[in-house]
Amino acid sequence: MRGESFDNQRLLLGGANLKDGLWLEVSGRPVIDEDGARYGGLIVHRDVSARQRAEEEMARAHRMALEAARLRSEFLSNVSHEIDFSHLSDGQLVLEEAEFDPRDSMERVAARFAGPAQKKRLKLTLDLDETLPAPLLGDARRLEQILSNLVSNAVKFSERGEIVMRARQSAESASAAVLQFEVSDTGIGIAAVDQSRIFQPFSQVDGSAGRKYGGSGLGLAISTELVRQMDGQISLESELNRGSTFCFTAHMGKPVRQAQRLDNAAEDIAAPGNHEDKAAAATILVAEDNPVNQKLTQMQLRILGFAADLVSDGCEALDALARRRYPIVLMDCQMPGMDGYEATAEIRRREAASPQHTRQHTIVIAMTAHALSGAREKCHAAGMDDYISKPVDIDDLDALLKRWAPEIGAVAGEQPSRDGSPS
Repeated sequence: MRGESFDNQRLLLGGANLKDGLWLEVSGRPVIDEDGARYGGLIVHRDVSARQRAEEEMARAHRMALEAARLRSEFLSNVSHEIDFSHLSDGQLVLEEAEFDPRDSMERVAARFAGPAQKKRLKLTLDLDETLPAPLLGDARRLEQILSNLVSNAVKFSERGEIVMRARQSAESASAAVLQFEVSDTGIGIAAVDQSRIFQPFSQVDGSAGRKYGGSGLGLAISTELVRQMDGQISLESELNRGSTFCFTAHMGKPVRQAQRLDNAAEDIAAPGNHEDKAAAATILVAEDNPVNQKLTQMQLRILGFAADLVSDGCEALDALARRRYPIVLMDCQMPGMDGYEATAEIRRREAASPQHTRQHTIVIAMTAHALSGAREKCHAAGMDDYISKPVDIDDLDALLKRWAPEIGAVAGEQPSRDGSPS
């Protein structure tokens, strides 16, 4: 009667004579005469009880299907964990012993969780002691399993702040090294009363956490058993609502001929007249704003025999090039401030403006995660010499550096040695 209209509003009528209730779908319009005056209203009621019950049943079936899928996934995860844990408890799992670099393991785990951490706006960083020994003898896959369990929990139970992965050597002998690893977070923390049982199988700090965050409660128990098999210990420091730090040690063997191999490598690099040897002595400039990607690229270059200087944007790259000549710049295309395309254009402008007799060409290799059609052409158009996709594969990086070995070797030969003479 106020002149308003409404459509398809559902009402439930109940009462003693309506045991299951009556669902009505109601629409209404004002009735207006020829002069535009309202003199009544028209309301239409439709009985939609059958449709309402069908929709409710469909929604119920959908919820049941989602719950069944969740329970199935959780069941399979629990069974998988239980089989893994039973093998550990029964002594059926034998750790492998192969050469590996602990830095590689830390970098791989960090790269694996960089995406999930970024989605939650968590800062994931690495703090690796420069004296961390490599190579060592041990089971890299199981070490990464321990680290992955700890970092996964850190990401899961943190809503803000940062996660830090640390590694250092705590002791060594002629045949073995003891490494200490830490994973710290700024998450929900664990109350002191719960810390004594957190490493037990199927343990959650409380039922509500189990429902909110999920998990089988076996990850830490498996990690504890793996640490024990590595002749190490695992511990926890935590404060409720302030964060947690998990720390564990692991005993690793040293390769018998490690010292001999290092001596031979030093002799090979020192041998004159070989471009690839000179290339291996060169320092490469890495322009990359992501700390995890910085460390990953630095680690890969170190494995391939190169040193690396790290900068975080295009402006810093230009400043570094003004101080020193680098044979190659690995240039991330997407960086805050001045990106890789702009920095490369400025490098080429400066080269063109330099005198002809002193003009030198800096090799710029684009690093980009955009593996789309036309990406390579865009890099070349910006003045970049070559292109490598991210995440960078060490084999691809090795092939690229070998392709540019003569140019790298030429620049490396110009670098001053410790006594000031050309190397």
